[in-house]
Order: sequence, then structure tokens, then C-alpha cells
Amino acid sequence: MAYKIISKYSNELSIAEWLEIKDSFNTVFEKDFDLNYFENKYQLNPLGFSCHGILYCDNLIVGSFTVIPRKYIFFGESKIIGLGCDAYILKKHRINEFFLKEMSDSVVSRMSEFNVDTFISLPNPNAYKYWKILGKWKDIGVLDYYIYPVNMSKLILGKSFLKHLSFFVSYIASFFFRLVYCKSKKTSKSNISIEVDDQVKSERFCLDSYEYLSLGNSNWAFYRIYEEDNVKVAYIIYVTEQSKKYISKAIFKLISQSGLKIDMILYIGNLKNKPINLYKVPKSKEPRRMKFIGFSSVSDNPEFLNLDNWDLSLISFDNR
Repeated sequence: MAYKIISKYSNELSIAEWLEIKDSFNTVFEKDFDLNYFENKYQLNPLGFSCHGILYCDNLIVGSFTVIPRKYIFFGESKIIGLGCDAYILKKHRINEFFLKEMSDSVVSRMSEFNVDTFISLPNPNAYKYWKILGKWKDIGVLDYYIYPVNMSKLILGKSFLKHLSFFVSYIASFFFRLVYCKSKKTSKSNISIEVDDQVKSERFCLDSYEYLSLGNSNWAFYRIYEEDNVKVAYIIYVTEQSKKYISKAIFKLISQSGLKIDMILYIGNLKNKPINLYKVPKSKEPRRMKFIGFSSVSDNPEFLNLDNWDLSLISFDNR
């Protein structure tokens, strides 16, 4: 078998290659995404394409590593940072532990054509050690989980017979905290934050499964509902202003809109202004450690590698 690695931009892929990437990804991750999902995910971004380090075996695609470009405000300036994601190799072709690194290196080298030299990722626990040891990516920090329980009878007793009572209690509590923080003006400003305008908003939240929340004063939020281990979770993907006022308002609006359809609300990130009704999950109870890592093709940047400089939520990643 003859292996080779070639980096390609999304707009350089043939129809056959698009289909091979779709099929091999779905096989490895046990998903059923259609071609439109991948086309939107990889092409709706500031450059109009992503970059893929592709592993071929006898001219068939058997692995891939993708970097999706996203715009950030980086210490007051606009900068494109690449999100490393969707790294995989079909099981029978995992014969060389350096394949993934070589795929990554090919993408990093190619993206330099567009002055993209900084990359981030949120790898799964199995992949984390690989990217740290062989890939030479650096730790930036660990993201936190924050929870707002909605259906307490389901979460505590495993049954929903008190669903409506639980909804009423969570609704009243969320309304109360919305009032408590309605005059709060404290907000956090970070040195590195994703740049979101109307175009980015439409690109990032293009799937029908994203739900929109209007928070007033040009502020808004998006969330998405997933069922995990028989628990329906509403993930808050993004709130335009990281403040107690707008996060508590987003929680109230979300419950008003979808409270009877969910069991809990979850926010993953590094909140600097947390309303007290959003509970931080103890590390021992987290379902998965969210280890945030980065890589610079130029040099180590202590500011880039400092979690305190970042404003992070799930909008920066592809997990939800």
C-alpha cells in the first residue's frame, strides 16, 4: 500500500473527495452527517474554505485533519486563528503514529500562505496526549462546566413525573435572578475574543438546530439541545456580552422558550462574571476534561498561551 499526505483547501477538493471525507469521517466517529453539513462547516468562514491535511492510500482518502479559520480580536487587532478539528485515520490504516502529525504539519505550512500562524483545539481525552507529546501543541488551560438545573425530578430521581413543577420552580428562580442582575453593568473584557458580526453570525449558526435568543440592546445568544445519556441538555453556545446581566437573561429566555423540552442548561467556557444561579461543576463530576491547547508556527507566545487572556465559549469550537 502506498501512502501520501497532501494538504488541500476545501475549494480544491473534487466531488469524489468530498464524499470520501464524509464517508470516512462518519465511519470513524459513528455519525450520519450529510455532505451539506461538511460543505457548510468547512466553507462558511472568513476565507471561504478550510485546509485539510489528507492521508491517501492508493489514492483513496483514509484520514484527514482540518483547520477551520476564524476571526478573533487579538489584543485589539483582527487576526485569523485556525481551529484544528476532525482528526482521524481509518482503523486499518493506523500503522504509523506520525501520520497525524504529518497531516497537521502539512496544514500549518499551507495556511502560512494566508498569514495564519496560530492554531487552537479542544481535543478529546484520547487525542490530547498525542497532540501534546508528538504534535508539540501547548496547554492553554482547562475550560469549566456551569450548570443550571431545570427538570430536577429527572436529574435527581431519574423520572419526569414532577416535570411541570420542576419547570415552574426553575422558571421562577431564573426570573428572580434576571431581576437581581438587570441593573448590573459589570462586564469582562478579554484580550482575545472571537470576532462576531452579522456574517459570522449567519455562518456559524447556519444549522436549523441552533436556537436564537434576543436579549435586547443588540445583544443575543444561541443555544442547541442535545440528548446525552437520556438527559436533554441545552448548551449555551454564545452570549454576546459576558456579563451577569445578559447570561442570567439568556437563562431566563431559554427556559421560557424551551424549558419543558430540556432537563438542564450547560455553559462551557471560562466565565469571569458568573451569575450565582449558574453552578460551577466540580472537576470530579465533569463528564470530560475540556483541555484547551494551542500551537504557533512562529514561536511560543506567553500571552496566547495564557487562559486569562481569552473569552471562550462553545462558539470557538466545533463540539456543539
